[in-house]
Order: sequence, then C-alpha cells, then structure tokens
Amino acid sequence: MRHRAGLAVLALISALIPAQGAAAEPPPHAKGAPQAQLADANGNRLSDSLEHLLENRGPDDAIEVVVTWSGPVDLPMARAKAGPFAVLQEFAIIEGFLARVSPGQARSLANVPGVFRVEENFEVAVNNEEANLDYGT
Repeated sequence: MRHRAGLAVLALISALIPAQGAAAEPPPHAKGAPQAQLADANGNRLSDSLEHLLENRGPDDAIEVVVTWSGPVDLPMARAKAGPFAVLQEFAIIEGFLARVSPGQARSLANVPGVFRVEENFEVAVNNEEANLDYGT
C-alpha cells in the first residue's frame, strides 16, 4: 500500500512539473483573460493588481479583498484603523479574511500592523488538462 501511495505522489508531482525546456503556456480557457498579480513590487502591502484596480474606482465603490496577516487576525484593530466593513468569510487554513471595503479602506488595511497583504478577491481555476495528456482521459 505504501508503494502505491508513493507512486501516486510521484505521478502527481511529475504531472505538475513541466518538461525541461518546455515553455509554460496558459491553459486555453485562460488565454485573453485578465490575470491577477499577487506581486507587491513597491512593498506597500497592496498587491499590484489591486492597486491598479483601485485607481479606476470611485471612493464609494465597494470591492472584495482578501486580507492576509503575518500572525493572528486582529479584526477589532483592523476596523479601528479602516472603519466598519463587512467580513464575508474568515479563513481556517491561513490567517486572514475576505471583506467588502471601499478603496480607502483597502489602503488603510494595508497599513494595519500585522497585515501581510491586501489583494483583490479573484477566481482561481484548477483543471486536470495537462495530466490527461500524459495519462489519457
């Protein structure tokens, strides 16, 4: 049984790692779709894509953001610094939450001590297309 589990893990890893020299190409459904950037080039704790999004929003436009923390979440402090906002979901695996905020609140949340990053909430798609090429469908 252990041998089978080891083979399954090895097969999964080999399916996820592209072949040497092969150019990674986005899956067909992602071509032309806007891609969120999780980078924070200027170190202000706002993701670069969120900063760009905030530039095009009015001061009262609500936006969903993911706020991650470097330690335990301090929601009372976040609300004290950014004002009242709706928490849509608290995460169990990572220290953070999903909230609906104004652009000003998003910027304020990035300045709360303990906040690691504020990012836009975006859809993540996972598929099995590349694995099917190797193993059949």
